[in-house]
Amino acid sequence: DALHALRGAGLTELQVRITEAVGHRSYCVEVEVEDEAADQTPDCCARLIGADETTFVALSKQIADNLNTAQAHPSIGDSVLVVADGTRGVHNKPVVVLIKAEMQAGFSIEDTNGTRHLQFLEDLFLTKDQKFYKVGVFFAEPLADGETEWAAASLDALVYDQNLSRGHEIAQYFFRDFMGCDLAGTAKRMTKEFYEAVLNYVDHSNMPPVEKVDLTDALHVYLKSGASMISAREFEVRHVPESVQGEFDAAMAAANVQEGRFMKDTSLVDSKLKKRVIYFDNGIQVSIPSGDDEDRYEVRTNGNEQETLLAIHSGIKKQK
Repeated sequence: DALHALRGAGLTELQVRITEAVGHRSYCVEVEVEDEAADQTPDCCARLIGADETTFVALSKQIADNLNTAQAHPSIGDSVLVVADGTRGVHNKPVVVLIKAEMQAGFSIEDTNGTRHLQFLEDLFLTKDQKFYKVGVFFAEPLADGETEWAAASLDALVYDQNLSRGHEIAQYFFRDFMGCDLAGTAKRMTKEFYEAVLNYVDHSNMPPVEKVDLTDALHVYLKSGASMISAREFEVRHVPESVQGEFDAAMAAANVQEGRFMKDTSLVDSKLKKRVIYFDNGIQVSIPSGDDEDRYEVRTNGNEQETLLAIHSGIKKQK
């Protein structure tokens, strides 16, 4: 029923927790506002910016009601919602942060008249070892001349879901039903841009030819895996040699590849993922089925880049 202004160590800790969440590219996903209806979360967040205390409290209650409606499923445990506003960057652009954290129990040490004893606490949240929490962030730009208030449609948004750190999918009830958003861009386009950017980097890099083959193999396997979400950062950590990760980052940025995770849809590159063609300097081409084929063939140079050995782990079936 009232605002609580954090100060000192509490404010610093909350700032660190938010920064770590939204700054973690692998677990943070860009989303776009879809539901602009009155009293839905984007509308409430737009009206929160610059609101007085009474309005802020009322809108926070409405946002909490929206979360309660969105997570009306018996498998979703009790949680607390933190609604905070603030600014970002040197130009102090407005931001609204929504943190959903599950409740925890624990102990603290109380000192009463020189006697220390344990105190049981059952309403802890956002502890340093918190395992389950989600963060939604709405970003606003400064109002243009003549404008007096922000609109839901003008907000940008990010969502952090710690489920992604364990290989699970992002919780749709949180970003779609509660935040009123949908995944930014189209999965087909972003997957195609990522695929083409990696291939372009491989083609123009100074890596040895065999490493280029290995990285292209890894790209095909990565995109044909069962994972529903992908990211350039995840691919880099898993497959790109550490010595060239800096230039790989630069190449992805130059190609405007999505920084965070995004839904994978290989529809536009399926035909290219079915097989790979290796081109040699002397005009020979070799077509290889793509996928988890590492146990079926091997490419090596034995230190001689003018000679490539392609070992097929199979007998000849036929020729045509």
